[in-house]
Amino acid sequence: MSGPLRRYVNAAIRNRKANTENATAIEAVDGSDAPSRETVEQAISTLEEKLTKAAGGRDRLTDADRLVISQCGKVGEKLLAEGVTAGLSPADETALEAIAIADGTRPPLLIKENAIAPDDPMAGAWADELKSYAKAIAEISPRVGRIDNHGRQLGTGWMIRPGYVVTNRHVAQELSNDPTAPLLELSPLRKATICFGFEADEPKQRPQHAISKIVYCGDKHIDRRNVDLTLLDLAILKLKHTNENDLPSPLPSVLVPSEEMTVGSDLYAIGYPGTTASSRLPQSTLLRLFNDKLGVKRLSPGEIVLGLEGVDNGTKRTIGHDATTLGGSSGSVLLGFDSMGEPKVAGLHFSGYEVRYGPDEIEYRGRNYAHSFAAMPDIIRAVDRAIAEDRPR
Repeated sequence: MSGPLRRYVNAAIRNRKANTENATAIEAVDGSDAPSRETVEQAISTLEEKLTKAAGGRDRLTDADRLVISQCGKVGEKLLAEGVTAGLSPADETALEAIAIADGTRPPLLIKENAIAPDDPMAGAWADELKSYAKAIAEISPRVGRIDNHGRQLGTGWMIRPGYVVTNRHVAQELSNDPTAPLLELSPLRKATICFGFEADEPKQRPQHAISKIVYCGDKHIDRRNVDLTLLDLAILKLKHTNENDLPSPLPSVLVPSEEMTVGSDLYAIGYPGTTASSRLPQSTLLRLFNDKLGVKRLSPGEIVLGLEGVDNGTKRTIGHDATTLGGSSGSVLLGFDSMGEPKVAGLHFSGYEVRYGPDEIEYRGRNYAHSFAAMPDIIRAVDRAIAEDRPR
């Protein structure tokens, strides 16, 4: 479900990839090669208005805020001139993320009491659809938690089997003395916990559950500065508990089939976007777009922009998506819903946009990627074997 401008951006991304591979070019969007000037100007105006309101006046916008707005203006002119054949640079694409957050195309929606506020002004075109998924969201949300070390946010995890949480290997590396080891071991010096709360404005924080062991992980070190899409960025953490009833139940085992992981398909990320140190986004702009609430539970809707055949990594288990994420979203669950509104697990988010805004330029760092669970049955079997071997006999 793309907004008017977003459709052209996604088409331009796919068109560029098609040209690189000498494949068939992308057709025009809605019968038009380029967006209207009204569409472009309205999108940029919406962004400027949101940032201005959050800042408390136009004169209080920072230079970084103005740079984002200016960059979006330049990209808009490029889209007007070239449409779906526009040669958008990665920096162009990333700058437009600000518009997607501001205009409701890719909103990071707050979850409160395991629900999305029905009148959340950021929901935009997603509002009606999300209302139909309210029951499923209320069931899924309590099973997704924030992983911390000594109270410092590391990432997101969610219940995959009774007593066990799945997250990214690069998150688990933060809990190990030797992050390069094939099988990570939990350091006794770490105080690793997961909390299934951390909702915005919650009256009472929910319990912290201790993480006691790393029972499985991809066997290669993950370098966050140089993302290698051929590597498995997944880890399974064991939770300390006296009774499994003390913990949330696992997420549904029903998966979004590989054949449905296609370009343009909707998906929904639930996690904890919020660590500004790892994001590289200008802090003032980031805080304003997120209403000064970082590190709390959110649902971020989006689309698949690169399917399993479109990510050139040889493994055929990775997709590209455009749901809004930040540092802290690592390990978020990606969901799909069937025609009856029942949830299915699409996969595990592991890499997101990272951008550095300087005085005169925007430097691009990455894209959103996720592992499709349906596309890696061998990994799921290995996870289940590791859990079975870890359980008391």
